[in-house]
Amino acid sequence: MHLADQATPTELRLKGAPGGKTYIGPAEDAPGGTQDRVVESFDGRVLALRWMDSEVQGRYGTMVYVRCGPEGGKASKAEGYGQAEAESRTEASAAADPERAGAVAAGCHCRA
Repeated sequence: MHLADQATPTELRLKGAPGGKTYIGPAEDAPGGTQDRVVESFDGRVLALRWMDSEVQGRYGTMVYVRCGPEGGKASKAEGYGQAEAESRTEASAAADPERAGAVAAGCHCRA
């Protein structure tokens, strides 16, 4: 994954913390560091991440990753998020940065 404002991907790690929170970030940093993202929700298909650094969060917004179904398989609604809610989260992220709107919308090429 990419760290904020970095052009090259960086190897990141899942990091557990007291209170049941899970973070994704550089392995050498303690959980909850400024380069980390906290896992807001994950249902096996939809992963929502929020940046720990409030300035970065203000620029990038909440990141939503959706796993596509198997090639040629039937697309289904993500458990935990209805299709409309997943779309509104994507639109909200795109609205925060209109130049990224096409990239956000084109992030998954699932077959219906």
